[in-house]
Amino acid sequence: MVFHTDPQVHTDPQRAVKLADRIPGTSAARYMGRDVHKEWVGPLPTDPLELCLEYKLGFDDVSDLEEKKCVVTFDERKKLTAEDAKVFAQALIDQGPTNIEYLFLAGNEFGDEGLAAIAHAMEEGALPKLLTVDFSRDKATDAGFICIVNAIKHCRQFRDLIFAENTLGDTGFAALHQVMLRDEWPNIERLNLAGTQFSRHTISDASFVPFATDLADGKVKALRLEELEMSDNDIRDAGYAAFAVAIQRGNLRKLRSLYFVANLITDEGAGALAAAIANNKRTKVCHLAPSPKRLLPLIHRRTLKAILFP
Repeated sequence: MVFHTDPQVHTDPQRAVKLADRIPGTSAARYMGRDVHKEWVGPLPTDPLELCLEYKLGFDDVSDLEEKKCVVTFDERKKLTAEDAKVFAQALIDQGPTNIEYLFLAGNEFGDEGLAAIAHAMEEGALPKLLTVDFSRDKATDAGFICIVNAIKHCRQFRDLIFAENTLGDTGFAALHQVMLRDEWPNIERLNLAGTQFSRHTISDASFVPFATDLADGKVKALRLEELEMSDNDIRDAGYAAFAVAIQRGNLRKLRSLYFVANLITDEGAGALAAAIANNKRTKVCHLAPSPKRLLPLIHRRTLKAILFP
């Protein structure tokens, strides 16, 4: 078991590209973007399709969407708006079914409207091979998140969802819980719903405890889950304890990495979770730092050390 103060960041370009399909949301996407985009030359296009696909997304032509496997937003000066996202989604439908496996669309401005449009494209069968999406920092809320998770069932190979640093709370997480109860996301491998220190997500025990309880009871299936990132939320000891039971019962046997940084945890919750993880040989990374706001007593390092390294 290794405790890291920060998630590992891969900075080697060649290694990053190789890991792009295994570690979504890292620098891999940016390095990959450099390889698949062209630089725009000439006046700014007036056609919405050219503006979105060629100028902002760096496609060679508006007609080459069907064969692409990875779509990345790569330039801070070319953020996708809600209208851009609608144009992109309609192009997916018109040229689909596409071969796209990765949508790295972090750091845009399309919000819930844009996510609803992309979800509609998923529902229309335009993205049957989709594996991974990154919608971090897209000014989205529970409404857009709900649209996406309800569309996952139309992408049967789908495995990784990153929705970090938006505005997400119990309403959105409860919708995800229902999707998983219906077994509409059987291939889940990575889930990142982290907030940030100055813009926390608000997923609390109100939605997390029922989810973790159903996970422990086998009603929610997540046997392939390898990485869970729930940092900067409002999960308390009850949520940790319920999740620990799921680990103890072998319902998260492939879990490798777990991040619960800056939640509302005390020694009680940390101890329950650490004890469960100590018996899970696959879990190599676990980060359970307390909230910087210190709303609750700090976790004592000796609590974790005594359990994990007796």
